[in-house]
Amino acid sequence: MQDQILDLLESYIRSARQIAQELCLDLGSENLLEGVNSGRIPRRGRCFSFGGGEYFVHGVGCRVQAAEIEIDFDFGPNGSLPGADPWKLYNFADAHAEAFPWLPKRELFESVIKAMIADGKLSKLGVLPSPNLVCPMLATPD
Repeated sequence: MQDQILDLLESYIRSARQIAQELCLDLGSENLLEGVNSGRIPRRGRCFSFGGGEYFVHGVGCRVQAAEIEIDFDFGPNGSLPGADPWKLYNFADAHAEAFPWLPKRELFESVIKAMIADGKLSKLGVLPSPNLVCPMLATPD
């Protein structure tokens, strides 16, 4: 299951980065979080990518519900997307169950994540704004 979790994490990070990039293009900003915090971009609105849907920027993250994808992610330093909150990672896999049919109950998933951190297969980001993001080893912020 650890290899499956690593694959899930990579898929999640790739998706989050693609979505953030598309939203920046749609909304005319280089940095989504900075654009919202400065007031240049609305905190909530419609997105046209991914089959159309809605986005909501919250705290240090963004939730997108579109026809083609549903994801909630948190930013790392300087707007980077180096990892995932384990809760949000599980929710992503659960929302896309057809792609992740192996997904166990949440409690088992969380215990495997903790074991992977203890074994050095994953790390916690450990820096603001999202120190609890779980990252693949050797990951560095963008």
